[in-house]
Amino acid sequence: MKECMIYGAGLSGAVAQLVLEGTYGYKCINFIDDSQSKQGTYFNNIKVIAMEDAVELCKEGNIEILVASEQYWFDLERKLIGAGFQNYRIFHYATYIDDGKQIDYGFIDQSLAGEAETLFEDEYSKLIYKNILEHKKLNKSYYVNLHDQYFLHYAIKGDGIVFDCGAAYGWFTQRVLSHLKTGRVFAFEPDPVLFSRLESQYKDNKAVVTVNAGVFSERSAVRFNTTIGSGCNKIDGCGDALINVVDIDTFVKENKIEKVDFIKMDIEGAELDAVIGAQDTIRLFKPALAICVYHKREDIWNIPIKIKETRKDYKLFLDQHGIWMGETVLYAV
Repeated sequence: MKECMIYGAGLSGAVAQLVLEGTYGYKCINFIDDSQSKQGTYFNNIKVIAMEDAVELCKEGNIEILVASEQYWFDLERKLIGAGFQNYRIFHYATYIDDGKQIDYGFIDQSLAGEAETLFEDEYSKLIYKNILEHKKLNKSYYVNLHDQYFLHYAIKGDGIVFDCGAAYGWFTQRVLSHLKTGRVFAFEPDPVLFSRLESQYKDNKAVVTVNAGVFSERSAVRFNTTIGSGCNKIDGCGDALINVVDIDTFVKENKIEKVDFIKMDIEGAELDAVIGAQDTIRLFKPALAICVYHKREDIWNIPIKIKETRKDYKLFLDQHGIWMGETVLYAV
């Protein structure tokens, strides 16, 4: 049985302990926490110790440190490095993979995956891409940018027209508004509960047009699963609800929109369909794009290829905004 210490005596630490001990054969011998009020106490019947004590204990054996705080992992990692720790990892319950276990690469279209890799502009994007294809655990800070997901400040001008596809609670829309003067945001949200909140929030704001529809490859009505969880509900052929969807090209033409400057998509697996439905808009206006490419395995190569097929003059970048294998965003400028 492998021994470990879990950095973070809180909810994330409790989840980490449950998964590590129940699934991966670890034994948690201590929690580490920087809070002096926790040090010396017991969390889940395991003693909480300070970093200094962990340093001494780890000298005695091959004890692995698992950082279980997604919110503060960057600071915690810096402290571990400063204290001389080498044997540590970032833990996320959704995608933890133990050493020695190999993923089945059969799902990867090697030809398309290789083609997509050549489309990225910089080595950082290519590094992210390679690690995601290998399903490698993100355990070094330079692989992850927890800030500015979807957001390209320089691409949003005062008179910009922005499409927020998958607006959810309106967080991205709210950030965009601080950069607009005469521009507008079209906020698309199909989930009936989320849309009700979104509509209420922006009903008196003339800069925001709320649209109770999903973004897809065509105008239609599709089945939608509302049982997954707020913000994660998605188009599903066996879904319990029926929602309206519209393609961006049709929406732009019907509403006589004269330009589109920025399109953000976080639409739970419908991104490729939405890109297909926006090809005329992309060709005509070349909007900056921020598109999630982690909801389906093949999106990370299919979507860059489709965008480059639509307009060859885009420059493509990739960034990772979570410590697990989600929140991967493709940027096109």
